[in-house]
Amino acid sequence: MRLKSHQLAVREFSLTKRDYDGVDEDERLQFFMLAQVSNEIGMLHAVLLQALNGLKPHLPKAVRETSLGMALYMARLMTNRIYEGWSVASAQKTVALLNCLWESVPENPANVEIYAQTMEARERLSAYFGVTGNLITKVRNKQASHIDRASFAGAYALAPDDLDMTDFHTGMVGTTFFGGADSLQAIAVAHLAGGLSPNEASDLLFMEVMRVAEDLKTFIDGFSVAFVIGRFGAKKLMNEPRILSDLPSTRRARVHYFMT
Repeated sequence: MRLKSHQLAVREFSLTKRDYDGVDEDERLQFFMLAQVSNEIGMLHAVLLQALNGLKPHLPKAVRETSLGMALYMARLMTNRIYEGWSVASAQKTVALLNCLWESVPENPANVEIYAQTMEARERLSAYFGVTGNLITKVRNKQASHIDRASFAGAYALAPDDLDMTDFHTGMVGTTFFGGADSLQAIAVAHLAGGLSPNEASDLLFMEVMRVAEDLKTFIDGFSVAFVIGRFGAKKLMNEPRILSDLPSTRRARVHYFMT
């Protein structure tokens, strides 16, 4: 089936709680936790990509600045979900369950490739998180979930005297974008990244969260294939796909801070 650029093929496999009742509790909860990590990383990644599309130089400054703020916030949230997801994916019982489940997966070229991609992704994740002081962990610990006074104080002290700290007001309650505060967040990321410029640090954070998120989702996808086949049978994954049409392009879709 040849898809057009605005189309995507989506397969559905339908299960009920009754189906999951027949699966060991630890196994199904392990699956649900990893699956929800994948869902939430996917949501954040989708918004991040759309926010990055708002950085194009021909767009107004207010659009570029709010888009950068949204992109950085999505990236900071992604560090938390990636970190939490890896803590589940790297657990010994997850690895043991995955190996057990793959024994039930039919050996064909497609499944062999999925297994190889799953294990390669896990090795890259292990190597990344095995580095003490990796950027995702540092940002997660300092900026993902907390408004940290020390981060703002440190960023303010590092900020040059001519730092652009423009705020954007619409005259409507609840729609102001405080660019000065967001600029300090960007400087804090730069400090965590080892003294890079804010732009360089932001680019590095975007690159790392997207790369590591892709590996984590690849691992979770492999785990889910093994889980569904191992516990419900291969036929569950063989439904004919439904075609979704008129989908936005990842290079053009944009999320907006200001809306009328």
